[in-house]
Amino acid sequence: MKNHPFGTIAEAFSHTAEKYDAFAQDHPNQTRMRNKVYSRVQRFIPAGSRILELNAGTGIDAVELARRGYQVHATDIAQGMLERLEDKVTQSGLKEKITIQQCSFTEVKKIQGAQFDAVFSDLGGLNCIPDLAPVIAQLPPVLRPHGLVTWVLMPPGRRQPEGQGHG
Repeated sequence: MKNHPFGTIAEAFSHTAEKYDAFAQDHPNQTRMRNKVYSRVQRFIPAGSRILELNAGTGIDAVELARRGYQVHATDIAQGMLERLEDKVTQSGLKEKITIQQCSFTEVKKIQGAQFDAVFSDLGGLNCIPDLAPVIAQLPPVLRPHGLVTWVLMPPGRRQPEGQGHG
């Protein structure tokens, strides 16, 4: 992935995978947000469905979705994140429910195991690019007709008025 346009980003996320997990686990606000997302997924996507997860990170969502009865194909560009995800899959005994592929969300056409009932990305992973059109354009071959897309995008931060930064 070093020659990939997002190679530097992949490397940075790989180096922070352990810190990411330490922060994300048991964080009350993230837990609340994730549970809201899972509730929506369960409301609109039947258990047993095949979900393609973009930006799976360390696998927090993949593991939870698999526990809730989904088949998940988890993708991420960062090898360090995927290594943590693989550990979680093994430790939780979910190898039959989760497959893993190193792949950028900008290269959806390379996804193995198409077609999926849903495409999922949580907590702003897709915020790494300014225009989602290239990602959206690649969805038809991997998403079944009438399949659902559930993407959680983070709103842009608000700028402080000039001279009113944090002190």
